[in-house]
Order: sequence, then C-alpha cells, then structure tokens
Amino acid sequence: MRKILVLDDETEFCDRIAEMLRLRNYLVKAVYGLGQARVALERESFDVVLLDVFLQDGSGVDLLGEIRKRWPETAIIMMTGMEDVRTAIECIRLGAEEYFLKPVHNDELVFAIEKSLKSSRQQSELSMYRDSGNYPIIGESEAIQEVRSLIERAAANPDVTVLVTGETGTGKELVARHVHMQGRRSQEAFIPINCSSIPESLIESEFFGHEKGAFTGADRQQKGVFERANGGTVFLDEIGDMEVRLQTSLLRFLETRRVHRVGGGEIDVDVRIVCATNKDLQKEVDELRFRKDLYFRVNVLNIHLPPLRDRTGDVVLLARYFISRQKHNHRNFVITEAGIRRLERYAWPGNIRELKNVVEREMILARGAELDFVQLEHGLLERPEESVPLEDGRLHLAVGFDRPVSLDEIERRVIEGALAYCSGNVSRAAEVLQLGRSSLRSKMKRLGIG
Repeated sequence: MRKILVLDDETEFCDRIAEMLRLRNYLVKAVYGLGQARVALERESFDVVLLDVFLQDGSGVDLLGEIRKRWPETAIIMMTGMEDVRTAIECIRLGAEEYFLKPVHNDELVFAIEKSLKSSRQQSELSMYRDSGNYPIIGESEAIQEVRSLIERAAANPDVTVLVTGETGTGKELVARHVHMQGRRSQEAFIPINCSSIPESLIESEFFGHEKGAFTGADRQQKGVFERANGGTVFLDEIGDMEVRLQTSLLRFLETRRVHRVGGGEIDVDVRIVCATNKDLQKEVDELRFRKDLYFRVNVLNIHLPPLRDRTGDVVLLARYFISRQKHNHRNFVITEAGIRRLERYAWPGNIRELKNVVEREMILARGAELDFVQLEHGLLERPEESVPLEDGRLHLAVGFDRPVSLDEIERRVIEGALAYCSGNVSRAAEVLQLGRSSLRSKMKRLGIG
C-alpha cells in the first residue's frame, strides 16, 4: 500500500484531503506544521508528500529542498492558496512533480499522485538496472559530499584513470559504477574484474584475449576484457593484489591503449580504467610489491571513501534506505530512538556492507514494525567514552559506569554533560550534540531533565 504524507496548516482542508485519499486505499498521515512533518519523515518512508507552500511555521519550499536532498525517491506535489508564478517556477525547479492552486479537484490530485508514483517506479527500476542492484551514494557528511564532487569531475573527464581507495565494505565498486554512469560512456559496457581471483595461468588471456590455437585448449578466438569493454569502462578491483607480471602488461596497455592478443596482433581500444584497492599502494610500492610507474599511472584521480565510523551522521540515512529497498515486506518499519542511538554509536568494522546485513537481519527477526537494534548493544557498551565535536575543540563526556546501565541513563549523562558545558543553554547544547533544538527538548522531557 502506497504511503502519503499530507502537510497543510489549514487543518480542515488537510483532514479532508487525507480522508479522501484513505477512501481510495492510500495509507495517509496528516500533519499541520513543518515540525510534525520533519518528525514523520525521520520516522517513516513516504512515497508521496502533498505539501502546502505557505505555512505558519515556515516555508514549504524549504522543506521541498530538504526532501529532495535526503529522500530523492519521494515524489512531491505542492499546493497553495496564493497564486505566485515565481514560487511555482521555483518549486518545479527544485523537483516538485506538480503545483496546484487551491481549491484542488480530487480527481486531478489523484491523477497527479498516480502519475508521480508511476514515474517514481520507472526511475527506481531504471536506476536499479543501471546500477546492477547497487544503491545510490547516500549521505550528507562532508566526506561524502567530497566523494560526490570527485565523481562528477571524473565523469566529466571520460579518459582519466581513477583510483578508488578505502576499507573493505565502503562501496568502492559503487563509486566506480557512478563514475561510469555519469559520463559519456554510460551507454557502453561496465566490466568489473577482481584482480585477486584470476588464476595466474589465465591472466594474459582474460585481460588481453587470445587467438584460436594460441595454446592448448584455445579452440576458439576470445576477446579480452579490455576489448569487450571497448567504449566503456573496466573496473579493476583489488588492483593491489595484481600479479607483478600482469602489472607490466597493464602498464604497457595504459601507455599505448593497445591490446595484444595471445597468439595474435595488436588492436586499438578506447576504454576507461577505474581501479580500487583497500591496500596502501604507496606502501606496496615502497616494499617492492607494486610497480612505482604503474602506481603513478593509475593514481591520476584518487577518490577516497571514508570508513562508516567516520561518518556517523550518515548511518541512519543509510539504514532507512536499506529498509526502503525491501519492497516485498509489507510492514512499515520504523527505527526507534534507542535504535538510532545504537546505530550511531556502533563502530561498524565491516562498514556499509555490515550495516546492510545488520538492517536486513533486524527486519527478519523483528516481531513488529519497530527496529531497536538491540543486537548492537554489546558493541556500544564496549566503548566507555564518547566525544562530542565542537567548533572550537572537542568536548569529552565520560559515559563509563562501574555497573550495568540502560541506554537512557547513558543518554541522560551525555545530555546533562552538554548542558553543563553550555551553562544550561539548550540551543547551544543542541548544536554541541548535533541535534535540533526541538529534538533535544523532547529527549530532555522524556528523560526528566530540567
């Protein structure tokens, strides 16, 4: 069942629209202000948002921009009682599917909703097809914004060799696919190769191809990976594990852009190379396990992926995305406040891959629709001290105890420490804790603080 969020501060109008949609078998949530809407969006996933432009507590246009940034798959339909051409143009520019002037005709609104849902499904299917089952680059951290910027630069230069570095599970192949899909080579082949998994005896043939009869068992001509990807992209994963002999051949190819089939002649090839490794290639060079000249050839544009533990603010966004991808599960899963705390405080040694598996396991084992990630409890309590970043330094808040305690007690201690540091200023404490002021007030009320 499709979920719709209706936001309008005219409560009678909002409730009427919500009830009309419920009668048409939509799952609808009605809210009357920006604060309520933001809470709902944080807690649940919606397919469509019906959004008033002018609200008592702010601008619906601002919320439109937020939704487009954080939940790009959500369709947005704007409604207003005031005709303003410039506002309408701005809403469409920011990504609104439709713009209605009140009063809104029910049939027209339903038609717009269905059209938006159909378009969203098509785009989702296209994206999944192009990304071969992978997901978009989710996150708002500074590090991830830098990754997106570098991807755009790489895509704009289709011949530049790219080196993607980062720990296992950070999404290196995903970045490689985005480099490919955002450039002019997007309509051509993308071929991933794991350099550590090819038997040494087949390396030359796999990469460069062979002619019929070139060696025992070569009963037919075979094109190598570079030739098959002509016009497109070859992704060389785990290039740090490449055999030295192949390193020499790869270097020659990068210098000439010509492949030499085993038992045959040379062929010109137009292909982009994207490499990836979880190793320190400079160290590999220093220890003579990786050719220095090849290192300089592949490290033209380096895109480094930070580990998930260094981008805590993105963890919940990623978790919600993985939840939204479970199309065949009819439960409307919600991450509890305790679950959010556990997700953000866990170290994630397996990075995004581990997070995806944890989310899927939690959904399978959940008895209801609430996900609290108790399985991460042990990992959380093993970390006796948390640091809260400040603009002018770091505030260290000890949360270690000499006795078993609840997460609420840990959270209370952290909030009380932040308030003490900020001399009781709630707004400043909210900044320190990287929370909205209303969110902090809500937590304080729940925990009996102040």
